[in-house]
Amino acid sequence: MFHNKLFFLHNLVKPRCMSQIGILGGGQLAMMLEEAAPSLGLTLDIMKTGDWQDSIALRDWLSRQTLVTFENEFVDTHLLKEAAHPGVQFAPSLDC
Repeated sequence: MFHNKLFFLHNLVKPRCMSQIGILGGGQLAMMLEEAAPSLGLTLDIMKTGDWQDSIALRDWLSRQTLVTFENEFVDTHLLKEAAHPGVQFAPSLDC
């Protein structure tokens, strides 16, 4: 499963000449993605789940991201929409 997600993200990133993906959640899936990412020339910036609750830390982390995905389904989309800068893309979209 994690390879499918990584290939999906790779296809989003490479046409845009990006090499980093932000991942919200630092559990087992994030760790497996991090291990596999170098084989596709990607680096991951992982924000652990508990750190999302700090709106300043979240806003700072998001300011360094172009593409963000989620490691689990426990995502506060309202908090992310408030903290995100206009250029950040979420996969899947926060509007899903």
